[in-house]
Amino acid sequence: MLKISVDKGIFNNIYSKNTDKLQKKASKFYKAKLINPILVHNKIFYGIKNYKNIEICNGLAKDAPSMLIEVKKTTYDKKIDIFTFYLGDINEKRNIIYKTSQEELIEELQKEKNKLEERIYIDDLSGVYNLKKFQNDMQELEKNMDFEDFSFSFISINNFNSLSFFMAKNILKNIGDKLKKYSQILQASIYRYSDNTFLVSAKQGKELLKQSLILAKTNIENINFSPKEDDIFYISIYTSFDFYSKDMNLNTFLQKTYSTHLMQSKEKQNGKNLDG
Repeated sequence: MLKISVDKGIFNNIYSKNTDKLQKKASKFYKAKLINPILVHNKIFYGIKNYKNIEICNGLAKDAPSMLIEVKKTTYDKKIDIFTFYLGDINEKRNIIYKTSQEELIEELQKEKNKLEERIYIDDLSGVYNLKKFQNDMQELEKNMDFEDFSFSFISINNFNSLSFFMAKNILKNIGDKLKKYSQILQASIYRYSDNTFLVSAKQGKELLKQSLILAKTNIENINFSPKEDDIFYISIYTSFDFYSKDMNLNTFLQKTYSTHLMQSKEKQNGKNLDG
C-alpha cells in the first residue's frame, strides 16, 4: 500500500471532492514505488505501477486524518518530473474531522430544522414549553413508564386577569426565566399550562421538589415587575403539587389535580388561609 502525506489544504480538497487529482514530485522514493522495470527480449522498459488504492493522510502520526481512496490511473510526465494520480471513490475514512461543503450545509440545515421544531413547542410570551409540547411529552410518558413516582406542580399567578397585556407579558417572561433555572436543579420540564398557570413535571423526590417550589415561590414574589423604577408592583402566586404513579390514569389524574389547584387558588385569592 502506498501512503502519501499531504498538507491540510490538499487533504481537504481531495476529501471534499474539489479535485480528483493528486500530483507529487518524482523523488527517489516515488520513483522506487511507482516506476516498474520490465524486461522484454533482454531489453529493459519502464512502466508505471498502478495502485488500485492509495492511502492519503494529513501527517504521519498514528491518529492523523487519513483516507483510503481509489486510483483510476497514474501517469508520469518526464518533462516536469511529476507523477499524477487520478482519484476515484473514498473507500475508507479514519480520524477525519474535516467536513465537506455538502456536509456543512446538511449540518446547518439540520440545526435550522431543530430550531424551527423547538420554536413550535415554545410559548411566545413566557419562553417555556407550550401545551402542545406537554401533550406530546405525556404521550411519551405513558408509553415508557420508566419511573417510580412522577410529580406535577402547578404554579398560578393570582389576579392575573386584572393585569394589562404589557404587565402580564412582562410577568410571564420573568416567571418563565426563573422557573427554567429551577428546572435545571430539578431535572424538570416547564410548561405554560393555561393563561396564568405554569406546570412543572419532574422525576424527583417529594422533599426536594417541595423545598425548590418554596424557594422559587419566594424568589418570584420578590421580583418587582413594574415598568418604572419608582413604581413598586409585586405579584403573588399559588403553588401546589401531587405525585403520579404508574397505576393511575394520567388524564384523570391531571384533570383532578388541576381542578383542585384552581379551586384552592381561588380560595386563597378570596382570603382563605391555605398553605402555598
